[in-house]
Amino acid sequence: MAGFPTRRRRKKDFPAQGKISELRPLTKDPSRIGIKIEGGYVGSLPMDKVDALDLSEGKYLTPAFMRQLRDAIEEADCRWQALNLLSYRPRSVAEIRRRLKAKGFSKYLVERIIAWLLDKGYLNDAEFARAMVRSKTEGSKPLGSFVLRRKLLQAGVDDENIAVVLGEIESEYQNCRRAGEDALKRYRDLDKRKARQRLYAYLARRGFPVDDIKMVLLELEQQLGRDEAEEG
Repeated sequence: MAGFPTRRRRKKDFPAQGKISELRPLTKDPSRIGIKIEGGYVGSLPMDKVDALDLSEGKYLTPAFMRQLRDAIEEADCRWQALNLLSYRPRSVAEIRRRLKAKGFSKYLVERIIAWLLDKGYLNDAEFARAMVRSKTEGSKPLGSFVLRRKLLQAGVDDENIAVVLGEIESEYQNCRRAGEDALKRYRDLDKRKARQRLYAYLARRGFPVDDIKMVLLELEQQLGRDEAEEG
């Protein structure tokens, strides 16, 4: 909408009453209608909400109706901000909560929008965790369960969902082996013992269990130029 600000008006700056001077679809999102009161932009609403509130140009809004409009704009904007965040990538409930609060929305409204997102299936911590695990275990540099657990905790996923999702990893050993084979290329020119130490440390940093690391090192002994007698 040409000449209309992109930010909503803060509650304290919202007019107490006044006449609707303009209703027009936003240029970037025609499904949303920008609203001006006495020439000042106050925010936007989805078309169905405009119809539900029976808004029209020239309509005078009393203080009570203005509060209703203000709350409707605030809720619509919070909902839009949440959906916009989710349009880029899956996110956890905790991240959506944090991001919306950082944008200045009230705790009550944020929790209301989160409940709506959960009900619609747009937010699902188990699916979010699965997507993260898939992205971190594919390719030649996968992560192990210890690092994955830490990253999921940092993203706000609870212990129950983490346990379920990490338990679904089909073969952590194969992931460890793939990571080891990729890293081995960097250590071929090193002293044999040092190469083995570096490889062990690398796989440990990536979060793989010790038993899996030891098994991978045994299988890669020949490529490291060492025999199993030197294992200890």
